[in-house]
Amino acid sequence: MSIEVVQKVRNNAWLFLRRAIKELISHDDFNDDGLTEEKAIMATTMIQMSFELSLVAYFVKKKGILGIVQTKDASLSEIDLLEKFENNDLKTKSFESLKTEALSNDFLLNSDDEFFIDQFQRTRNKFVHLHYNYDKGELYDLKYDLTYFLIKVLIPALAEEETDPSQAIAANIDSTDFRNLVKFPPYAYEMYKVARENSETVYRCLHCGNDSLATDYGSEYCYSCCEDFSHAGFIDCPYCKAKRAMVYDTLNIEYQSDKTIKGLCLKCDEDDLVYVCKKCESEVPLEANIGRGKCCPGFCEMYDN
Repeated sequence: MSIEVVQKVRNNAWLFLRRAIKELISHDDFNDDGLTEEKAIMATTMIQMSFELSLVAYFVKKKGILGIVQTKDASLSEIDLLEKFENNDLKTKSFESLKTEALSNDFLLNSDDEFFIDQFQRTRNKFVHLHYNYDKGELYDLKYDLTYFLIKVLIPALAEEETDPSQAIAANIDSTDFRNLVKFPPYAYEMYKVARENSETVYRCLHCGNDSLATDYGSEYCYSCCEDFSHAGFIDCPYCKAKRAMVYDTLNIEYQSDKTIKGLCLKCDEDDLVYVCKKCESEVPLEANIGRGKCCPGFCEMYDN
């Protein structure tokens, strides 16, 4: 039964997070302006509510429903507690209590998270309790701060099974909102950082245009839009020398009469005709290779059948 509680609480957490994301991506970002104060208040409040619920879901999953109840109800059976939950009569531990417990054991949140949680809560309190008047510079920075908190703290707590925050988000929000989120500069910036944390080679994604496409062997994937590039081919660029930066279509190259297909460097934007030798499997940028005559020097002739 605790699993049902976890799912219900997480569903509510995602409900608030979806609303927060709508607020973040709904303002006019063509001029790279900051959030309006109204949107900042709504996004901040929704993110806080989602985060509180994510901690509740985490502890129910880890310890059962007893993990979130107040001391006076700790002697009740799980059946009685579930009945209270269904009747909206369950008294749970405070957010501060759950946060402290999560931080003290370092199994969900760590000291770095604690700094950003405290910073985030100060922002929320200024909006909600003090009605603090942010200036334009602060409202500009806030859209980056909120997106950072969402990606680095909230999503890992809410979707602990997911290895990639963009996958968790894409699976739980409207597809149109996700496409708009991918275009949102603070999100693109955070996904670039996530890609850099997980990959040695990161370039511009052909699908979404963000600098978050990893091209390491076996992990050709865009951390922004979740596009899978595992069926594409990647070679070192002969022009800028960037590692595995030139991409080509491996699925369609076999259908070309001359067995070549256009390749494009994701770093310097130079293009070339890519040829893949059937004998030695060498991948050759032909135009950059003019005059060499061999795809694998000493072995295979170019276009040798």
